[in-house]
Amino acid sequence: MAPSLTHPERTAVARLQALLELLPAALDKRLAPAGITAFEYTLLERLAEQDRRRMRLSTLASRTNASLPRISRVASSLERRGLIERASCSEDGRATNAVLTAHGAETFERAHDVHAEAVRALILDGLAALPGDGVDTLSELAYAVLGSLDPDRVGGTGGADDAHPSVPCAADPAGGGASAAGADAGAADPGAPGADAGAAGAADPERPACPADPGSDGVESGAMESEATHDRAPEAGTSAAGAPAGSTIIFGADWCGDCRRAKLVFDRAGAPYTYVDLVRDPAAAEVARDISGRTNIPVILYPDRSHQVEPSNADMLRKIDELRLASPAEPRA
Repeated sequence: MAPSLTHPERTAVARLQALLELLPAALDKRLAPAGITAFEYTLLERLAEQDRRRMRLSTLASRTNASLPRISRVASSLERRGLIERASCSEDGRATNAVLTAHGAETFERAHDVHAEAVRALILDGLAALPGDGVDTLSELAYAVLGSLDPDRVGGTGGADDAHPSVPCAADPAGGGASAAGADAGAADPGAPGADAGAAGAADPERPACPADPGSDGVESGAMESEATHDRAPEAGTSAAGAPAGSTIIFGADWCGDCRRAKLVFDRAGAPYTYVDLVRDPAAAEVARDISGRTNIPVILYPDRSHQVEPSNADMLRKIDELRLASPAEPRA
């Protein structure tokens, strides 16, 4: 009988499963104004990277991690909308190419900035709150898991020796000059700055618990937060009316990833705030909506009465610096 998973192992898997469930839908929502889904964007991107803007459907399926039936269905949808065309392959009469049309290229270019902004807001801003190079760490973690799922395509076994791959993953986008070269060089150097810090960050005891975390033996998940965090942030459920005068108020909910990210930024900056949980205090949702004029969260109300809605890490840190909210005794890392 296989040994049971430890609580840290169950927690890591639960968070991965939560990410896999939430991220595709969140990206689709951000890309909706461009008229395509996140998977369709990836497909168009793969075609746009090719010199002749064409690729065999079987190769396209491999490059987008899709089954042939799925790639065929999506290609049919894109073809009906005039974004791609199907053409026979001159090298192999049995194969079919997907060809990016002019309309498809225009759609991809229009969606490019929207996609980049979505990825930064949903993924990269969260990584920026970690010590070290969060992007490099995420890339290595994903590569290690992919090595176990599909070692033939990744070119590794998923073991420790593959943590810094020399063989690119089949899902990797085409390289982009100096930036791509710099990233590869950093990934190939086990002693690159930030590598140890990234590993240490994975076990950071001050990182807030995730709603997806499994329960531990008699220990509430909230116990993962540090005492310093509780000193700076009153218990969830504090009412907006009960917030101290002149304090920063964060209106959010525990199920909201951006809300948890906002609290983490303030905690790491040593900036005091009052957290108002809109699930426990539904009436405060009206207050937050009156402040921002929107239903999006988090809403952050600062002592100078200015506010931010779904701000990036950089926006919050700029405001914390502008208002000198960080505690001198707890400088930002």
